[in-house]
Amino acid sequence: HLMAARFDPARLSVKEPEVLLIEDIAYDNPVINASREGTLVYVKDQMSRYELVWVDLEGNTETIITEDQMMLGPRISPDGKKIAFWKIGGTNSHVYVHDLNRQSTEQLTNTGGNYWPVWSPDGSHIAFPTFRGRDFADMYWKPVDKSGPAESMLNLGPEEEVQELIFQPQSWSADQRYLLFVNSMATNGNWDILKMDMENDRKVTDFIVTDYNERNPKISPDNKWVIYQSMETGQYEIYITGFPEPGARRQISTDGGYDPLWSPDMKKIIYRKGDQVMSVDITTEPTLTIGKAEQLFTGNYLNLTVLGNYFDIHPDGER
Repeated sequence: HLMAARFDPARLSVKEPEVLLIEDIAYDNPVINASREGTLVYVKDQMSRYELVWVDLEGNTETIITEDQMMLGPRISPDGKKIAFWKIGGTNSHVYVHDLNRQSTEQLTNTGGNYWPVWSPDGSHIAFPTFRGRDFADMYWKPVDKSGPAESMLNLGPEEEVQELIFQPQSWSADQRYLLFVNSMATNGNWDILKMDMENDRKVTDFIVTDYNERNPKISPDNKWVIYQSMETGQYEIYITGFPEPGARRQISTDGGYDPLWSPDMKKIIYRKGDQVMSVDITTEPTLTIGKAEQLFTGNYLNLTVLGNYFDIHPDGER
C-alpha cells in the first residue's frame, strides 16, 4: 500500500491520521513520483497471485501454494515435511506453517506483526522477530503444535534502552545449544551477528560485530563453521568462519552474493546473486578447500537481498 500523512516541517514529525492512496502498488519495485500539480505516477502491482514453488537443481519448478498475499522467508522443517513462512500484512503480518503431506496451512501467530521464521533443530519451535506494541522488534519463539504461548527469547531492559532496535533469529546449531541472530537500529544502523547460548541462561555475546552490515549467518550441519554475507567490500559477498567461536575467515563468492545455504551433506554452499542461484563446492576436512562458483540455474524469483531468507533447501538436497 502507498500511504500519505500530513507532515509538520517545524517538528519534523508526521501528523495522524494517515490515509490510503494506492492499494495495488508494486511491492518489489515501488517507483513513485509526483508533479507539482499533484499528479502521481507509480508502478502498478501486476501480480494478483503469489506462488511458493519447489525448484530442482536444473531450474524446473513445481507450485506448492498459491496465495493472494505475498509469502516471504520460506524455511523447511528439519524433517522436510513442513514449510514455515510469513505473509505480508503490515502490523498484522503473521507466520504460517504449511503441512506438505496434508496440503494444509495453519496460522501460527495471532498477535502483532511477525516475520522471518526459523525452525529449532528438533522441529518443536519456531523463532521469529515480532513487533508487539513497542518501538522495537523483539525475538519470540512458539511451539509449532501451539501447546504454549509465544514467549520472548531475550531478557530486555526498559523500552528506552532498546528503542528502534530490531532482533531477528537466523540460524540454530544442530545440537540446539546456540542460536545466531542479527540486530540493528531500525533506522540507519549496521547489522551485526550475535550468539545466544541456550544452555547458559540464554546469555548473548557478540559473534561478528563490525562497521559493516553482516547478515544471514548459517551454522554448518557439523556445528564447526558459519557462512554469512557481509558488505565489507561495498557489495554483499559470502564468507566462512569458525564456530562456535569465529576465527580466520575466507571469502566464498567472487562477484557478489547473499542469502547463503549449506547443502545437507556440506559439500556445497548455495547462494543467490540477482536472478542467479550459485553453487560452490567445498570441503572442510582435513583442511578448508573452496571451489569455483558456478551457476545452478536462473529465475525471476522474489529477491530483496537484505531483509531475510528468500529460499531454503530441502533435507534431501535435491530441491
